[in-house]
Amino acid sequence: MLLLIVSAASCQLRKREAAPPEQAAVKVDRYVDPAQLDVPWPKHSHLKQPWRAYLETVPGVAFLDGLGINYNLPHTANHDVAMRMLAEHGFRRVRIEIGWGSVRRDETTFNNAADLAQRLQACKKHGLRPLILLNAHHGWPCPMASWEAALAADAPEGSREIALRNEKDAMSCVPHRTAIFRLGVKDPSHNVEDIFITSMDSQGKGTLSRPLPVSLKAGQKVAFRVYKYLPAHPVGTPEFEQLAEGWLRYARLVTDFVVEQGIEDFDLELWNELSFGSAFMGGKGINHYYDPPKAQFTAK
Repeated sequence: MLLLIVSAASCQLRKREAAPPEQAAVKVDRYVDPAQLDVPWPKHSHLKQPWRAYLETVPGVAFLDGLGINYNLPHTANHDVAMRMLAEHGFRRVRIEIGWGSVRRDETTFNNAADLAQRLQACKKHGLRPLILLNAHHGWPCPMASWEAALAADAPEGSREIALRNEKDAMSCVPHRTAIFRLGVKDPSHNVEDIFITSMDSQGKGTLSRPLPVSLKAGQKVAFRVYKYLPAHPVGTPEFEQLAEGWLRYARLVTDFVVEQGIEDFDLELWNELSFGSAFMGGKGINHYYDPPKAQFTAK
């Protein structure tokens, strides 16, 4: 995992303090190997792992003096009481996820901003150092809007066409950016099950990026969502550039938000090195969602 130390004053990387005397004899070398820089992102290699390209990899011994916990209590929890209990029992660090999918589509704040603020303010009040997790979860990887729409006709398993009953729903579908999801299919490859709409006419008749894995009935309500950013495309394409720029905006939004809660020092974690984003960012990228594949990735 990648850990960064962030200062509210400058948000710049800074060096770790010297290890405690009892650890001073432990020699730990950081990874600085140009041979590990030649894997084209978002590809990965188990032999040449791109996350090692970062010039600062925190030595594991630096965390021997820390005791933390993954803080994933629901929004209904009393965060002040929970953080106080953790502090009283010796915990000094808590891990809090602020996923990319929690960002509003206008990218001004988070859908759960009030709850996140309560968690962070409780950290500050009780002296707990937060480890903020940046994550593109495979189930909700980026900012999205979702809704349900009723079908006008049956769509049998294997079909590549659907018909929507409501004209407004049809006009809300943006080809190659709106997808059907939550079809109830368990996929061992952790594909998010989304099937993109590739075309939609004014009568509500649309085509799909791949065959339906289940049969759908007329009148049945189907879940749709529109992606703010598309799954990974080849490096250099407009879709890739939009994705990369969106990720940077997300990272800045998170760090600014944490600082606004009065947190002077915190850690960042990018989850995770080899399965980050799952189908959204994995080895096939956009081709997870299309049959036949939509993009041509080239390996160097």
